[in-house]
Amino acid sequence: MNAKQLLAELSAEFDKLRPQVIMPAEGFIKHDYLIPAGFYKQMWDWDGFFIGCHLASRSRDEAKYLKLWVLNFVGAIDREGYVAGCITPQGPRPLFGKFAMKPFLCQGAYFASQRLGDFPWVVPVYEGLKKVVAYREKTQADPKYGLFFWDNAMQSGAENNAALTNDPNIRISCP
Repeated sequence: MNAKQLLAELSAEFDKLRPQVIMPAEGFIKHDYLIPAGFYKQMWDWDGFFIGCHLASRSRDEAKYLKLWVLNFVGAIDREGYVAGCITPQGPRPLFGKFAMKPFLCQGAYFASQRLGDFPWVVPVYEGLKKVVAYREKTQADPKYGLFFWDNAMQSGAENNAALTNDPNIRISCP
């Protein structure tokens, strides 16, 4: 089999699987949402971001899913600016204390707006986006080095990395 045939076969299989990553709005999640596999009910932060970016790259119409991803996460921002990295139909899912969403929310809003050719939808959620950025700057920025860090291993996406922990009592500091 040559590379063109293999690509065609893989693309056909992906076309069959693609609808399984889109779930209808349910409960706390007010808009259709993106999941990493057909059996999940949870909406995860960077899984949804990357799926939404893929869909947006395919067509302008499919960019709506990236916009909906943003709107669902903005709907889960608390008064401090914290937003969980996982949202379920029952609400934000607490994992290892405050498992904050990765810093993709503003990028998702920008990429969706750019692909849709529609920026005004961001105006009503702009203050929420600013709160999320301020929360990350307050809780996950090292003032000494000016760099950001992950709060816990789960947030990093490398939860099996022995150098990271989910124990909030253990803080690893730079020299």
